[in-house]
Amino acid sequence: MALPSLAQVSDLASWVGQEIPDADPRARAVLSAASALVRAHTGQTWVDEAEALTDVPDVVSVVVVQVASRVWLNPAGLTSVTVDDATRRWGEAGATGLYLTESEKNTLADYSASGQPSDLGTVSVTRGTLGDSTIYVPTAPAPSGPPFPWYSADDLP
Repeated sequence: MALPSLAQVSDLASWVGQEIPDADPRARAVLSAASALVRAHTGQTWVDEAEALTDVPDVVSVVVVQVASRVWLNPAGLTSVTVDDATRRWGEAGATGLYLTESEKNTLADYSASGQPSDLGTVSVTRGTLGDSTIYVPTAPAPSGPPFPWYSADDLP
């Protein structure tokens, strides 16, 4: 069973300036997909054990509505439309369907389950030669980056 949407159909209707019935299946599907994208990005569900919504931050709902409105207004993911000499062009990301902009990712960074922005990583730095008893630890499940040196007592000055 899908988790409940992080925003309401009425919020989407207000955002796009259209009358959308609360039971509209397309609106519900678009909001559900946008909610799933936000949940995947943040690692948060905002539901309790009974899968009922709990304290969804307003800004998270706003991001869900922004993502859903792009799909609602441009369901085919068009990047441009030309009629005679008039052209309307969207960003290339629009062709991929559901997506988060960099601004939306930055907005959601404060709500990440890890407490860190999603693009934070680890940089391994070594100085000098390592001793013979150095153990190397994998940095992640394969395929991953280079192993990280775990120094032994022999490596310490």
